[in-house]
Amino acid sequence: MSPLAAEWNIVSWDSLNEPTLGQESIYGTPLPVIPNNSIYRIYRYNSSTDQWEKTDHYDDWGWDPASGASAKFTTLQPDRGYYFRLNQSAAWGHTQ
Repeated sequence: MSPLAAEWNIVSWDSLNEPTLGQESIYGTPLPVIPNNSIYRIYRYNSSTDQWEKTDHYDDWGWDPASGASAKFTTLQPDRGYYFRLNQSAAWGHTQ
């Protein structure tokens, strides 16, 4: 497990899996952070459009991509970097 601060963190998604955000009830969480629901915002940069994309997490709803360029931000893609915003200190427990 790796510690994450209650602020912005950058993480590379180096898994070969491409999990869909919002499908936690079917596939389990792709973001094994303890405690659960500590991540409330994720940003990624899209070099094709030269824009930042974001998605927010709501405890009673799940992951919700913003409109516009972010509307397609529904998965974590292999070999991409992500900025996570946490609402509390947490630990990252991702294993491949």
